[in-house]
Amino acid sequence: MSNTPARIPCTLFPGDGIGPEITDATLRVLDALGAPFDWHEQAAGAGAAEKLGDPLPDAAIEDIRQTRLALKGPLTTPVGSGYRSVNVRLREAFQLYANVRPGRSLLPDGKFPDVDLILVRENLGGFYVGVEHFIPIGDDPHAVAEATGILTRENCRRIAEFTCRFPGPRDVDIGDGDAGAFADIGLGKGAADATCSAGDQRGFAVEPFHAIRRPFASNLWVTSSRGVR
Repeated sequence: MSNTPARIPCTLFPGDGIGPEITDATLRVLDALGAPFDWHEQAAGAGAAEKLGDPLPDAAIEDIRQTRLALKGPLTTPVGSGYRSVNVRLREAFQLYANVRPGRSLLPDGKFPDVDLILVRENLGGFYVGVEHFIPIGDDPHAVAEATGILTRENCRRIAEFTCRFPGPRDVDIGDGDAGAFADIGLGKGAADATCSAGDQRGFAVEPFHAIRRPFASNLWVTSSRGVR
């Protein structure tokens, strides 16, 4: 019987700019650890847009559907014009609505030595929906740029329930880094629906900037797509 670990197929996007350098360093670390990945390198980002006419070709999407796993270096997103963010398109294509970001204090003598926080961001709603347009004034067709953020009750309920089911005995806080009312109306209502439907007894608190002021006071934070930067 062979002791060789089974190979794990994984789609690989080297990235743009410093992306290939970062990706190469990551691959060297994984190789040194003996991680048994079988890399499927695919084109995406500015390079793919220039060569293939699409920053996220169908072949790349299909490869991810086959591997069900992807490692991505930083990809260029044009500012003001050009193509839509590849990150946003990937989220939409695979309905990646929960962005889970753990954070823990590493320096015992730092300013916040007791932080053990998991941030759960809603990834499909808010300003990521891309409802945007210009308002002309006089001879300037781009005088005013207007963007609308949309949080549906279903999106709020789904992200709140995901957070409720997160492993471990954690207290859940809900907030939004842009505006308290946004959290109260959107995520707050979604949290209430989620706790009722899921039967979860964890407490939800709505307080803007709470995680920034006292990051050690909570250990699980759920927010909208623009909640924390």
